[in-house]
Amino acid sequence: MSNQNLLAAKFTMTQTEPLFGKTGKIDWRLLPLLSLENRHPFFLDPLTAEEKEGYTGHLHVKRKTEYLAIRTLKNLDFNTTPIAYLPSGKPYFEHIEVKIGISHSKNFALWAFAPIPFGCDVEEIDERLIRVAERFCSAQERLTFSENDLTLSLTILWACKEAIYKLCDDPGIHWKTDMVCMGEKKDQWVFSVRTFGIIKSVMCAVIPMENAILAFAYDV
Repeated sequence: MSNQNLLAAKFTMTQTEPLFGKTGKIDWRLLPLLSLENRHPFFLDPLTAEEKEGYTGHLHVKRKTEYLAIRTLKNLDFNTTPIAYLPSGKPYFEHIEVKIGISHSKNFALWAFAPIPFGCDVEEIDERLIRVAERFCSAQERLTFSENDLTLSLTILWACKEAIYKLCDDPGIHWKTDMVCMGEKKDQWVFSVRTFGIIKSVMCAVIPMENAILAFAYDV
């Protein structure tokens, strides 16, 4: 495991400061949502008027917290640049040539940016994935997993496929048949991906944490 992964593995939802990391050309920041609990006014103050309006527009506390966490992380590097969204929901910057990515889990917010197209995801390790594995895990992929760490393997696979889905931004892509894991090399998982009528190879960098997985997908 790399030094960065060792650092990430020790990072938990009880941390109060963001974790900064870099995976290849992708810079990322991770923040536990718990660190914002009962502190929304403090984190709201640095936001732009437009961002504050966006925060107010969310009705549920969890959505407000997720929105606030992502803008807080974004503003560490791009404090005057608003996040825009394509009709598909994919985030982007309108006036600068930087690709961006956003992901939330129950307890974490993930923000990332890079000069290349990518997709990212944060997933917490969850035994419930075993019950729905047939929806996204092929028989070929299942054969590569050990029953001793099946929950972890399925969480990694789900996180990778979610990251690939965000990379491709293809609403017609099928998680089980169009995104197939071909193998693993160190912290990189290799996928054969069929999207928009073509087949391509996609790499997915995986960073394990104490109770979650970070995944970053990019074209080979």
